[in-house]
Amino acid sequence: MVLFSFRFYSVVAQLLLWACLGLVFGPMAERLLNPRTESAAAAASIKSKPVTAV
Repeated sequence: MVLFSFRFYSVVAQLLLWACLGLVFGPMAERLLNPRTESAAAAASIKSKPVTAV
């Protein structure tokens, strides 16, 4: 029973470790591999500016 518990918790620890790494580094890798283009960056900066009354 002790060996089964050890193996079970080892597998759970590996699953938790790889899930956390995937959740953290997945979006970072996606941003690195698919950078925004200049037109998309310009459109985003235009949308983020507040509208002022004239």
